[in-house]
Amino acid sequence: MSSNVNRKIVLISENVKQRWRHSARFPAYGRRAKGLLLPIRLGIALRCFPCSRIDEGRYSLVRGFIDEAVPGARPVSVATSRQPVKRLVVILEDDLGPRACLKYAEDVAHVSRLKAEAAALHSLPKGLGPRVLKSGELLDGYGLLTEFIEGEHVGVRLAADQKVVDFARRLMGPVSFDIDDHPWIRKLEPDAPEDLHGWLVALSDRSWPASGQHGDFVPWNLLVTRDGVLRAIDWEFYDPLGFPYLDHAYYALRICQSVHRNSPSDALRKSVSALRLMVPELTMRQADAIVRLAALDFFRKAVADGQTPDNAAQRWRMELIRQPAAVRTK
Repeated sequence: MSSNVNRKIVLISENVKQRWRHSARFPAYGRRAKGLLLPIRLGIALRCFPCSRIDEGRYSLVRGFIDEAVPGARPVSVATSRQPVKRLVVILEDDLGPRACLKYAEDVAHVSRLKAEAAALHSLPKGLGPRVLKSGELLDGYGLLTEFIEGEHVGVRLAADQKVVDFARRLMGPVSFDIDDHPWIRKLEPDAPEDLHGWLVALSDRSWPASGQHGDFVPWNLLVTRDGVLRAIDWEFYDPLGFPYLDHAYYALRICQSVHRNSPSDALRKSVSALRLMVPELTMRQADAIVRLAALDFFRKAVADGQTPDNAAQRWRMELIRQPAAVRTK
């Protein structure tokens, strides 16, 4: 289960069996979440939680949007932010099983992200993400309809499996830049923290490729399909000119914060070690700098997603960024 407290799940199911089956679509990580998942799923199946009715008028408009691309598919689950609703994620299936995923947003920031995701999915090499079935204006906002990727979520390991490491490497571009000229660093600099200079010094002894960056590279966004292929969902934060290995570092950071609940100092140490296992050619100083850059990127995306800089999760990220630097030469 996501640790995002601003999200709730709605299941649109006709009977106990369907509610039990559909509630399994939301994975749990960490002991606490896994311990909570079974009673939550039982409560869903037995309808122990409040129920809501769909606005039939608005739903008919959504139905038209869906039927043009996936005739006969019906919604079975909805993930949504709590009020005010910023976006919806709807899983759709027919008699043969899951068919599509509809994302919908109304506010300017989330509409912009959905449009960016649609553009990213159109530009990616085939097989990395879901295929776009339809996108465009819907109700008072924007809708993005993609194929549903059926698969198993990857396991939670700080040093990701080789298949996960190689997936992120596939996004790297052919052109490299000195650190001061790298397009991702140039975007970062205007309002960067004072510590940035020290991180750039650690990265200044080599050039770095412009790398496609997924932007939310976490186990719950990675699925291994029945034929063993790894694919990623949720490309809203994709950056075609990102910095290499930020996805790898972010992967470890998110596990440290959201699953293991490590302190910022422990998370920094563990993430640096995990990054070096995933990318052995990095020196300790380079890995330390990249992990801090990933934490800063994480902080900024959370602000864009509506989190205030002073909430507990954001304070954790900033404390990690400001951890004293150890002297490392290798």
